[in-house]
Amino acid sequence: MIFFTTGGPNDLLFVWRDSLAIAPLGHAESVGDVQNILSFLSLVFTMTVGLVAIVLLGLFIIDLTIAFMSKTLPQMNMLLLGFQVKSIAVLVLLPFVFSISGSLFLRITRLMLQAGRQVL
Repeated sequence: MIFFTTGGPNDLLFVWRDSLAIAPLGHAESVGDVQNILSFLSLVFTMTVGLVAIVLLGLFIIDLTIAFMSKTLPQMNMLLLGFQVKSIAVLVLLPFVFSISGSLFLRITRLMLQAGRQVL
C-alpha cells in the first residue's frame, strides 16, 4: 500500500526503462564494478531485516519466557504451549510492525532504487 501511494511504481518503471536502455534484452555484458552490486545487496538485506526485527525480537523474548517457565513448571508441556503462544504473537505483532514501519519501508525502498540505478 505504501509502495503505491508514494509513487513506487513510477520509480520502478524508470529503473526498468534505464536498465533496458543500458542493457537491452538478450544482450549480456559483464559488470565492471562489483561494489555497486554489493551495496545494492546490502540494502536489500537491511530492508528485510529492518522490517521483521521487531517480530524477531518479540519471538526471542517469548522463547526466553517459555524457557524460564519450563524450568519452573516442569509438569506443563511447554512445547505445545510455545507453538500456540508464538503463533498468536506473530499474528498480533505483524500488523503492528507494518503500521509503524511505513517510513522505514519508504526510506529503504528509495535507497534500493537509487542503488539499482547505480548498478546499471
